[in-house]
Amino acid sequence: MSKLYSTGPIENASALTVTVASSVIVKLLNNHLNDIAEVEVKVFGLDGTKTLIFIDTILVDPHSSDYRIIDVSEVLQFEVQIKVINKPFYVLIGVFGRDLDGELVAAQRLVHSELTVIEGPNRCCQSFIQNYQ
Repeated sequence: MSKLYSTGPIENASALTVTVASSVIVKLLNNHLNDIAEVEVKVFGLDGTKTLIFIDTILVDPHSSDYRIIDVSEVLQFEVQIKVINKPFYVLIGVFGRDLDGELVAAQRLVHSELTVIEGPNRCCQSFIQNYQ
């Protein structure tokens, strides 16, 4: 059983600068005491067309954490998707934008409870589809 999370679209443009964040940090915490968690991280640029700009599979040891730093300096909007392939109820996620000086961007901070769970069309939209066919 896996679980797919999304940040939703994140605005990365400012009136004063071209981009707000030069990178985004994806932090993963595996709270399982015995098993490794397998997590796939994807980042999409959303500048008109959704384009995959980063993908990596991360194995997080039991009761430990790991992270990835991804360059988003060339995109004005982006989305981060995190798929917890196994142990989905034990893995917590944080996503943080970081500016050129390495400082965190408060407006681009998402903790686990703020992420959207993406469900397949058979689960989330089945009643909608049945009512409008």
